[in-house]
Amino acid sequence: MFLLILISIAPAGNAGEDRLHVNLLREAEITTSLVRLGDIAELEGPEEYLETARDLKLDTFHDLEREKEISSRLIELHLRNAGIDSDNLMITGEESVDISVRSRKLSGESMLAEVEKEVEKYFEEKRRKSSGDYPQELNTSVDFLEGDGVSILIPDGDVDIVLGRNNFRNGGRVSQPLEIHVDGEKWKRMHIQLFIEHEFTAHVLQEDVDGDDKAISAEMVEETITAERLPSGLVYDTEDRIVRDGVFRRGFEEGSALAYDMLELPVLIDHGDIVTARFNKNNVEIHVEVRARDSGHSGDIITVENKNSGERIEAEVLNESMVEIKY
Repeated sequence: MFLLILISIAPAGNAGEDRLHVNLLREAEITTSLVRLGDIAELEGPEEYLETARDLKLDTFHDLEREKEISSRLIELHLRNAGIDSDNLMITGEESVDISVRSRKLSGESMLAEVEKEVEKYFEEKRRKSSGDYPQELNTSVDFLEGDGVSILIPDGDVDIVLGRNNFRNGGRVSQPLEIHVDGEKWKRMHIQLFIEHEFTAHVLQEDVDGDDKAISAEMVEETITAERLPSGLVYDTEDRIVRDGVFRRGFEEGSALAYDMLELPVLIDHGDIVTARFNKNNVEIHVEVRARDSGHSGDIITVENKNSGERIEAEVLNESMVEIKY
């Protein structure tokens, strides 16, 4: 009699289902400067391991024209450092991976186009906040100081051009720092040499003027001009008191744009001058001689001294010979 013994063997589960399986490719081409494990290997395993492994950074390219080789042993070391030990890891495929970066050239024109947007925004904001201190209408242009700028080799990913602290100031020659980011990672920091120029309207002198010449008498016309530096304090209202009553601080050449800092109100009364002070008392206007203790322009408040009593009081300058005391 034979004893038939049946042994039931349950199907064996996948021995590696709880481990991270890394199958290395022979060759890999990436589009960013950073080498990540997910770009050079096929990955299988628990999601917690996959999340760690996919974006695990292995190396960085600095020279896009040279390939890199990364070994399986180096990859295992990186994974262990990331918290995945040998018992939970299986690496198959090639012993090492040859990696290259697909690249392209980023032209100087592309960089300049991004800088132009920031330059225009910067000067428009500056003009808007100036409360009339800068030209009311402004066109700003940007170009490379020499030639067409420099083209650079970059990884063939999504590119962002990020400006560093802007050096635009008021324009002219500018060395502007910027960073090239590819797929969200900084690839290169560099400086580009720019020339910023402005076009705006202004009242322009049509003749040379000397210091103390009256502004109202100077020949000027409103015209469009171009300048490296963005001027501030341009005079647009020729009915302004500084134009009606003011004089030029010094000589200026034909072609100068009229600005407030070119003008000043003339000194009508000097310290020590004897002038007439008027004031109203009981609806009667009274005049008395006083000595100026300050110098003053029209409309200034200065201190005057009664010649007889020595009393000092403040008065407003009206003209070269008269001040007004207001009680």
